Amino acid sequence: MKIERIRIINQQNAIYLLLVMLVFTMLSSCSFSNRQKKNIEEFSEEISEASDELEDILEMEKKTLKHEVDSVINDFNEQLATIEQEMEEGKQKLNAESKEMLKKLKQERQKLEDKLDEAEQQTNESWDDFKAEMKHDTKQFVNSVKDFFRDNKL
Repeated sequence: MKIERIRIINQQNAIYLLLVMLVFTMLSSCSFSNRQKKNIEEFSEEISEASDELEDILEMEKKTLKHEVDSVINDFNEQLATIEQEMEEGKQKLNAESKEMLKKLKQERQKLEDKLDEAEQQTNESWDDFKAEMKHDTKQFVNSVKDFFRDNKL
């Protein structure tokens, strides 16, 4: 009887030990799942924040580029208004070549304005190429305007 009692106690202890191990395993796996879920949520939140920051940077770059190009166009428009007024007053005369060049500059200005309107449709993936092309076109326009007004002494 004493031996049987010891055996029953040992079986109970084994069952308790198994139950403790089972509970520990369940808690560990739940804790691990919760930890994984928490890590995934934190990672998703960080990705979302980074994406928002990237969008903010992109919008700021778009505004900066628009401001730069608008400034170039406004400078040209002011110089154009001056030369047109001087032509009206008879103070300035343009030869056929200069008139053709002025016409081309107006067309280039329009192309820049049209292209600038496309900036809003640019995505993160296409932005760098668009920006580089826009800066290149703007620089060429600025140089053409300088050459024109230098050649026509304005």
